[in-house]
Amino acid sequence: AVKHTISNWKSTSLLNLRSIKKFFVVDPNLLNDIFEIIAEKNENNEIIHISGYDLEDIFMDLLEANIELGKRIYIKQAAIQYHFDYQKGMLSSLLIKDSKFLIDYINALYFNNSTKCKLDNDSVLSIVWNIDSIEDVLIEVFEMFCKEKPYFVSKHFCNSFFRNMSVEAKERAGLFLLDYCKKNYNDTQKINIIVDIARNSMKEYYSRILLLYISLTQDKDMFSEIYWCLSEGVYAGDVIIGDVEAAKWHNVLSIVNQSNIGYRLIPIKQFINEQIEICQRSAEKDRRYRFIER
Repeated sequence: AVKHTISNWKSTSLLNLRSIKKFFVVDPNLLNDIFEIIAEKNENNEIIHISGYDLEDIFMDLLEANIELGKRIYIKQAAIQYHFDYQKGMLSSLLIKDSKFLIDYINALYFNNSTKCKLDNDSVLSIVWNIDSIEDVLIEVFEMFCKEKPYFVSKHFCNSFFRNMSVEAKERAGLFLLDYCKKNYNDTQKINIIVDIARNSMKEYYSRILLLYISLTQDKDMFSEIYWCLSEGVYAGDVIIGDVEAAKWHNVLSIVNQSNIGYRLIPIKQFINEQIEICQRSAEKDRRYRFIER
């Protein structure tokens, strides 16, 4: 009767799993059968939202019985319910069983314009650092973004994996970024992703990544293609933006000056000084304009 009722739902519906949990004891296959019905309906745009205080426990039972069905259910429910698995407990359970599910999850949600914002605003994806060998999967995720979304202004989506981390997770994540820099220093697109992460979410690793990068290559043209500084945020009306940007480049120069590489860094330092001069000229022009306006 339960399966028949759910099968005949025609419009968007809400299923509280707690209300039918008692039937799972009577029919051990009922859990799988109901989720199969839900998956098929959702994939045919007959939307069923699942909820319930015991949802995570019930979902764990499903994963033990049928992980592939669990993946289908999870991706669709995450797409149609903004607060589904808000703390990512179910996602963690899935990734423990199959870490590569992260790729399917991002492919399904991020590269779909209607659900992209769900992941852009996610602040709990740092749970990936609780998963063994997640580094190999993240490399594939970064590669996917390089191919599918090669251009970005700020902040790159991959920052989502580096927010709200424990001390242990941050150390592991930092080592990942440094290793990624070593292996991909000659690919400015990939380096731009980790520099964006260092600027926004892993600021304590910014100088280490910069120093590591210039130790691996002193190519000025490649250096100039990386967004070491970027205009971000909203400034108060009295702020001279050129001064702010010049200060950022001064900071980059101070970090570069810590390197012991020597004369090979002269072209890079010249480039940085050029950026400082450009920002200073902009600031002076802004000051003159404001003086005239008074």
